[in-house]
Amino acid sequence: MSTSDLPGSSVETLIAMLAGDVFVPDDEGYDDARRAWDLAVDQRPAVVVFAESVVDVVRAVRFARSHRVRIAPQGTGHGALPLGQLEGAMLLKTSRMRRVDISPAMRSARAEAGAEWEDVVAPAGEHGLAALAGTSPNVGVTGYTVGGGMGWLARRYGLAANSVTAVELVTPDGRLLRADADHEPDLFWAVRGGGGSVGVVTALEMDLYPVAELYVGALFFPIKRTSEVLHAWREWTDTVPDEVTSMARLLRLPPVPEVPELLRGRAFALVEAAYLGDAAGGAALVRPLRELGPELDTFATIPAPAPPWCRGASTSSCWGASIP
Repeated sequence: MSTSDLPGSSVETLIAMLAGDVFVPDDEGYDDARRAWDLAVDQRPAVVVFAESVVDVVRAVRFARSHRVRIAPQGTGHGALPLGQLEGAMLLKTSRMRRVDISPAMRSARAEAGAEWEDVVAPAGEHGLAALAGTSPNVGVTGYTVGGGMGWLARRYGLAANSVTAVELVTPDGRLLRADADHEPDLFWAVRGGGGSVGVVTALEMDLYPVAELYVGALFFPIKRTSEVLHAWREWTDTVPDEVTSMARLLRLPPVPEVPELLRGRAFALVEAAYLGDAAGGAALVRPLRELGPELDTFATIPAPAPPWCRGASTSSCWGASIP
């Protein structure tokens, strides 16, 4: 279906059905509404729907089904590229559905489809619990998790998808279902790591893990030492226990004021790691890499409420917490 195949009367019907906003190409707010986090992806759907609740999701899916319109669910838009071309499609945004409930007694969390990891990590951390989040606070919980999700606790606790205990989703025929190991088990299996193409996820329930503190940080080496550093890191990974999760990467930083002066406009070979343990044990494990003589070392012990990404300089919003 093309944009012209969606008559104004149908759009008016959709608007009347929903509490959330609806945009079509001629609307003033369409360009902002269709924008993904990844600005390299130029999304041009026939209609953009902002769901305010699961009721909106159900109604939007039923409308799309009755009008034979493809549905493209989207939370933050970090994974916009795999959605492909959206001409004639409904872009169903769940970014306004951000409620998160933490159950300290059950060591679990329920996060609506639009929740970002910072919405889960901070309240869970207040109870000494950790979610299997990734390296960035503003990535959507749902998209990250249904795609697998490998984070800083992965070697000890597995992928984020493994921690999911229940999924609430709207099927292509507009039914709201709850899937877990005992109810709709095939659907439950398909959602955890399969990318979410079997329905529109409206909420996830997941296990949380007792984490009092972490020893985390990054070692920065001049990029000309890349070969030496990567080989040393690769050998080091064979020696550390499952309580250590690490990664190595090349980092090129632009010459802009938002980047600390020490790093501005420079390139580095970077090793980041998180250790589920105390500072003494962590320091002993990291020592072989430290002996290589990094230019900058941000390793420190952080309490559970402080997300690991703030020590590894993974995001500009956290550089001030870890870089002098």
